[in-house]
Amino acid sequence: MARATTSLVFSLFLGVAALSACSRQREVIKTGSGPRQRVIRPIDAPNIVRDARTLGRLKSLNASYYFLLGENLTEPSALAALERAKELDPDSSYLHLALAKKYLALNRPVEALAYAQKSLELDAKDKEAKMLVANLFASTKRVPEARTLLGELIREFPDDDEILVYSVVLEIEDKNAARAMVLLKNFLTRNVDSEIAHFYLGRIEQEEGKIKDAINHFEKAVAIRPGFVQAGTYLAFLYEATKREDDAIATYGWLAAQSDEVAFHKKLAELHGKRGNLEQAVNAFQNLERLEPQDQAHSMRLAMLQVELKNFPEALNRLTKLLTKLPDSEDLRFYRATVFDQTGRFVEAQSDLAKIPATSKYYPDAFRSRLLYLRRQDKITEAKAFLHGKLKTFPPAVAQANKEEVEEIAIQFLDDIKDKAEANELLESVLHLNPLAERFLYVKGSFLERDGKTSEAIDLMEQILARNPKHAGALNFIGYLWADQGKNLGLAESRIRAALLLRPQDPFIKDSLGWVLFKRGKYKESFASLREAHLMKPDESVILAHLGDVLVKLGRIGEALRYYEMALQAKPEKDSERATLEAKVAGLRRRETAQCLGGADCVAPQQLLNSRNPASSN
Repeated sequence: MARATTSLVFSLFLGVAALSACSRQREVIKTGSGPRQRVIRPIDAPNIVRDARTLGRLKSLNASYYFLLGENLTEPSALAALERAKELDPDSSYLHLALAKKYLALNRPVEALAYAQKSLELDAKDKEAKMLVANLFASTKRVPEARTLLGELIREFPDDDEILVYSVVLEIEDKNAARAMVLLKNFLTRNVDSEIAHFYLGRIEQEEGKIKDAINHFEKAVAIRPGFVQAGTYLAFLYEATKREDDAIATYGWLAAQSDEVAFHKKLAELHGKRGNLEQAVNAFQNLERLEPQDQAHSMRLAMLQVELKNFPEALNRLTKLLTKLPDSEDLRFYRATVFDQTGRFVEAQSDLAKIPATSKYYPDAFRSRLLYLRRQDKITEAKAFLHGKLKTFPPAVAQANKEEVEEIAIQFLDDIKDKAEANELLESVLHLNPLAERFLYVKGSFLERDGKTSEAIDLMEQILARNPKHAGALNFIGYLWADQGKNLGLAESRIRAALLLRPQDPFIKDSLGWVLFKRGKYKESFASLREAHLMKPDESVILAHLGDVLVKLGRIGEALRYYEMALQAKPEKDSERATLEAKVAGLRRRETAQCLGGADCVAPQQLLNSRNPASSN
C-alpha cells in the first residue's frame, strides 16, 4: 500500500468503479462487543479479474479497505483488519507502522518494535518510523541503540524540536543530564527562541539545585510563548519557594486565566490569605466555588473571610445556608456562634454552642464561652451549677485531652471569680486522679506564685522540666520569675529563649524576653522584644507597663507616660499593679511639670503624647 494520499484516493476510485460493475453485496460484521455494523464487503477478485494489472489494483483496493476498517473498528476486529491489510500489501511501510502503533497502544511492545523495525527497513528515511523505533528501544532499556537513531534524526532534522525532546528525555531518564544540556544548548545556538529548549534547560537546572538559572530559563520560555502553562507552573512554584510571593501571585494569576485549573486558584487563595489580601482571597475562593460547587470547604472559607472583613451579614448568610445542607457540622455551628457573639447576638450564639457535643474539638471553647456569658450577666451561681454539672456528665467517648482542657477552664474560672477554695479543691481532686498531669501541675505552680510561694512554684516547675525539658510554659515561668527577682539573669534569659524557640508566636514569652533584657540593662533590645509582644497582644496591661519602664530608661518620657496610661486603661489584674502604675503616672507628670518650671522648653502634655506613635517607635 503506497503512502501517498493520491494512491489511496485512486484505489477508492477503482473500488467505486468495480462495485458499479458488480452487484452491491453486503454482510454483517461484529465489531468487538459493540453494536453490529453493516460494511461493504471486499471485492471478490476471481469474478472480475481479467489480467495481472487489474489484480494488482484489486490488491491495493482491498488493502485500503482493510486499513480503513482497522482505523474505524474496535479491538480485536481492528487489529485483525490491519493484519489482513498487511498480508495484501506486505511491502507497505505505512501499514507496518500502523500495526506498530496499534500494538504499542495495546501495550505489546515486542510486536510493536518488530513492525516498526520492518517499516523502517522498507523506508529507511521514514522519520516517524525511526522515532518510534528509538522510543521503543528506550522503553526497553536499549539506550545505545535509541541514542544512535536519535543522533541520525538530529543530523537529518537539526531544528526539529520534537526530536530534541525525545533525545533530551532519553538522556534525562538515563541520568545523563550533562549530555542533555549539551543537546539543548547546541539547539539554542541555532534556535534562540525555542521555548521548549529553555523549558527543559530550566527543568534540568531545577533538578540540580540551580534555582536562579532555572527561573531564568522558565521566564524566557514564558516570554517566548505567553500561553506556555507548563513552564509557567514551574516558574510560579519556584517564585513561591524563593519567597518571591508577589511574582508567584502574578504568575498563578495568569495561569488561572489561561487554564482555569483548580490548583492555580487554590494557590492564589492560599497566597492572598497569607499576605492578608482578603479581597483578592475572596475572589480566588469565589472562583473555586464556581469550579467546585460541591466542595463546601470553599463556601466555609468565604464565610470566614467575610468575618475577617467585618462583613458579618454576608458571613451569617453563608454559614446559615451551609448549615441547612450540613446540619451536623460542628465547624459551621461553632463559626456561626462566633459571629453571633461578635455581633452581640449572644442568645443565638449560646444556642449554637449548646448543640456542640462534648466529643467535639470545639467543646472546650463552647464550655468557656458559656461560663463567660453567664458571668457577664452576673449569674455566678448558675455558672457554677453549669460547670459542675458538665464535669460530672462527661461521656466515655470524650478524649482525655478534651476532658483535661475543660477541667482546666473550670479551675481557672473559679479562680477568676475569686472562689480560690473551690478552685484549689477541684485542682487537687484532678491531680489526685492524675498526679503527673503537666497541665494541672503548671496551674498549681501558678497558684503558688500568686499566693507568694515563689520558691515552691519554681520547684514545681523544675519537676515538670525534669520530665519534659521542652515544656515551654515551665521554661518561661521560671525565667520570668528569676528576671522579676533580678537573679540568675543569664540563666533566666537562656530559659526564656528556649521557650521562645518552642513557641515563637507567644506574646507573653516575648514579653518575658523583653523583661529579662530590661533587667540586664539591654534597653534597646528589650524595647524591640516588648514592642513585638505589644503588637501581638495590644491590650495586655503587663506588656504595656513593661514598655513604659523601658522607655523611661531610654529617656522617652512622653511615650512612657502614654504606655503607663494605656496599661491602666487595660485594667491590671492585681490591685498592687494598679497602685504601682498610678504612682508611676503621677511621678512622670510631676517630672514633666518640674522640667517646665525649671525653664526647659516644654510642650503641652497632650501634644507630647501624640508626637509619636508608640507602636512604631524605634
